[in-house]
Amino acid sequence: MWRLESKKVLVTGGTKGIGKACVQQFLELGAQVLFTARTSNEVEDLENDLRAQGFKVAGLVADASKLSDSKKITDWISENWSSLDVLVNNAGINIRKKAQEYSEEEYRKVLNINLVAPFTLSRLLYPYLKISGDSAIINVASSAALQDVGTGTPKQVYCSKPEVLLWNGLQKGLE
Repeated sequence: MWRLESKKVLVTGGTKGIGKACVQQFLELGAQVLFTARTSNEVEDLENDLRAQGFKVAGLVADASKLSDSKKITDWISENWSSLDVLVNNAGINIRKKAQEYSEEEYRKVLNINLVAPFTLSRLLYPYLKISGDSAIINVASSAALQDVGTGTPKQVYCSKPEVLLWNGLQKGLE
C-alpha cells in the first residue's frame, strides 16, 4: 500500500471540514502533520484526540492571514522539522451576506485569507519545501469558484482564491 512515512505535512485551517479530513488522511498514511487554526480550544482538542489515537501530530494556534502568525508557522517548521514535504493551503472564509452589504474591511478580510495568505505562506515556506526535493503545494478551493452557490459573497471576492490558485500560478511563480 502507498504510504507517506517520514513525510512532513502542514495543513492550515485543520480543525474543521476538509482541513480536518486532510489531517486525518495524511496521518493515516503515515505522515507527520502540523495543523493550524485560529481557535486554541479547537487546536488543543483535535491534537489531544489524534495523539490519543497514536498519531504523531502537532497543532499550532495561528491565523494564516496574519503575517506574524505565518512567520510563527515558518519558525515552527524550521525548529522542529527543517524541511516540509506538503503544504495544504486550506484556510479560507466566506462571509454570507449580499455584496452591497460588505464593508471595505470585510472585503479585504476575505481577500486576505483566501488569496494573500496562501501566497504569503507558500513564499515563506518555499525554502523548506525545496529542501524536501519532492514537495507539493495543495491549494484547497471551493466549487463556488465555478458556480453560484447562493452564499451571498461577491463572486469576484470568493472566487479569487480558487481561480488564481487553480491556475497553478502560485506554484510556478515560486520556481
